[in-house]
Amino acid sequence: MKIDEIIEQIEADKKIDHTQLDNESLKIPEQAVKYQQLAHDEALRLRFLEKEYNVARYNRWMYYMGKADPAVYVKEPFDHKVLKSDVNIYLDSDLILNEVQDRLTAQAEKLKLVVEAGKVMQNKSFNIKNALEHQKFMGGAF
Repeated sequence: MKIDEIIEQIEADKKIDHTQLDNESLKIPEQAVKYQQLAHDEALRLRFLEKEYNVARYNRWMYYMGKADPAVYVKEPFDHKVLKSDVNIYLDSDLILNEVQDRLTAQAEKLKLVVEAGKVMQNKSFNIKNALEHQKFMGGAF
């Protein structure tokens, strides 16, 4: 799911209709489960990207160490000899790895957003309780 879609859902779900507090309180378990499932799905996607990054890092390490398949060097020539102590400099600046790393970071942030949104949805019950208490107070109950 795209981050914009998640943000749209959060915006819609966080709203409380103050005229229908009873219905709003009944929605809380549904929303909690919805965000738990979404967090689960996004966590799986994060794990997939971590695996993808690990494979890409290994392949790029093989490339820079001169151990990759010769066909790789035909497609992407590399005529330098890299010392083992310097290979991390090459890996850190590698465009392919950085692209995967960017997706990995974006996915981690998306997961964090979903988890925090789930917490907000669970805390709606406190807001609803406070609204009900306020209505009682305004109605003359102490």
